[in-house]
Amino acid sequence: MQPCLLQRTPRPSLGFRAPPLQLPSPGLPNARWRNELTWQSRVRPVRSSTSAVLTRPKTDTKWKLDDVFASALVVGTGVGGGFLAVPYTTAAAGCLPSSLLMVGLWSFILAQAFIVVDVIISASKKAGRPVSFATVAGETFGPMGAAGVCGLFLMLMLLTHVSQFAKGGELLASMLHLPYAAGVLLVAAGLSGFAQLGPARVVTCANTMLTVGFMAAVSALFTVGAPLMQWDRLTRCDWGACADQMPAVLQILIFLEVLPTVCRTVNFDRARARRVLVVGALILLSLNLGWSILGMGLVAWSGGSMSDPVEVLLQTGGAISGVLKVLSLCAISTTVVGTNLSLQSFFNDAPGSRNSWRLRGLLNLLAIAGPVLLAVSSPDIFFKALGLQGAYPLTILWGCLPPLIAVATGVARRSRKPRLKKALCSGLFAASATSLSMRLFNDIQGLQILG
Repeated sequence: MQPCLLQRTPRPSLGFRAPPLQLPSPGLPNARWRNELTWQSRVRPVRSSTSAVLTRPKTDTKWKLDDVFASALVVGTGVGGGFLAVPYTTAAAGCLPSSLLMVGLWSFILAQAFIVVDVIISASKKAGRPVSFATVAGETFGPMGAAGVCGLFLMLMLLTHVSQFAKGGELLASMLHLPYAAGVLLVAAGLSGFAQLGPARVVTCANTMLTVGFMAAVSALFTVGAPLMQWDRLTRCDWGACADQMPAVLQILIFLEVLPTVCRTVNFDRARARRVLVVGALILLSLNLGWSILGMGLVAWSGGSMSDPVEVLLQTGGAISGVLKVLSLCAISTTVVGTNLSLQSFFNDAPGSRNSWRLRGLLNLLAIAGPVLLAVSSPDIFFKALGLQGAYPLTILWGCLPPLIAVATGVARRSRKPRLKKALCSGLFAASATSLSMRLFNDIQGLQILG
């Protein structure tokens, strides 16, 4: 299934500056990793009205255009190439278990989003200017903490490249009757070359059109597919399969990287931010739940070796196949383009590369070539990359860090109900740490068995 650049105060200790988040622009709501980090601060002049905005005491109860736009940012960030993985990811557990798992993880993400919003708004009011999550992490844990956040974001972007190159190459190879490796190379070279070398205005317009096409294709998919469902397929349940689904479902539902932009869009009003988060997150949950149920109703479960329902539907032909082709091309294209733009901004400010276009070009080339080498290994790496994203970097970045920062900065203590807020932070951190530990234990155990 974008940029507004926030400011920060440089921390020159240890020779490293905590990097700010580069956030999605209004024109690019669907490119998830467009709103990533840059290595060095780009401080813009702060308008005289910024402090007044950050300290505004009144809260509007009526919805404004900015609120609608902020909710659209949440939805646009949450959908993308990972949307194609929903039917395969949830099919093993069945309708009821996977739906409850999705609702549970959605509630966890929404609770974490409220904490991140509180942290960003409190830090922005204290500084008198907008700040990013990376800036807060750097001020809380020092330069090494900011460097760790940078590393996690870079890992997420590269894994996004791996998954989207693999899926896009598989689809393109099937459509053009090419070898899989050739399809991967065409997707990587074509979309990455366009994003890296094309004029910024052209790339922005193209990405916006792809996002609009994706949303139109989703609407058409539900319209065409709903009458063809076989409802008795939704009765199968396998609760034991839920644990393996958690990392991929977490990655599919995540949208927290857009929260600094959401806060700025609603003028750092905490109540408005929470309101738009609930609405946007509900729409995102509805889309993924609907697509999960639709996929189960259209494609029968065939056991542990089940093929990807998207591939099955593409091979059946008819209206659904045509709609899925458009949806897949739009989702993968906008995600790859957005990821490349993020990496471009990230490396443009890398230490030593600001005055060397050769070094910047080499870094961008390596960020494409590395994922390509992984993607050509097998089409199945699409699902493995999604699961790896949710299992480790996402769990650490958006599971463990927000509660720790909220407690360390005193945000939890200064809330209206400090005991409840501290208990929530403790519970979220415990759940994240437990999930991370269990996943690590299972992976190590699996490696020992293979060895």
